[in-house]
Amino acid sequence: MSDIETIELIKTALTKVEPKKAARFAELSLDTGLDELGLDSLAMMEMLGFIEDHLGTTFDDDEIARAESIADLVSLVKTGRV
Repeated sequence: MSDIETIELIKTALTKVEPKKAARFAELSLDTGLDELGLDSLAMMEMLGFIEDHLGTTFDDDEIARAESIADLVSLVKTGRV
C-alpha cells in the first residue's frame, strides 16, 4: 500500500468516526499532527479500529501510543502488522 493509499484509508476512517469534520480531514498530509485532528482518545481508537478491521490486522499498543503525526500512522499501517 502506497503512502497516498494509506492516507486515503486514514481519511476514510477519520470521516467515518467524525463525519462533521470531513472537510478538515480532506486536507491531511504526512506532516499533519494527530493533535490537529481534534479527536478525543475514544474517537482516535475508533479510527484505528476501523483501519485494523479494514486491513484484518491489529497494531501494537506501544506503537499507537508513540504516533504523533499522519506520517507515524502511515508507518504504523505499513510496518505495524502483527
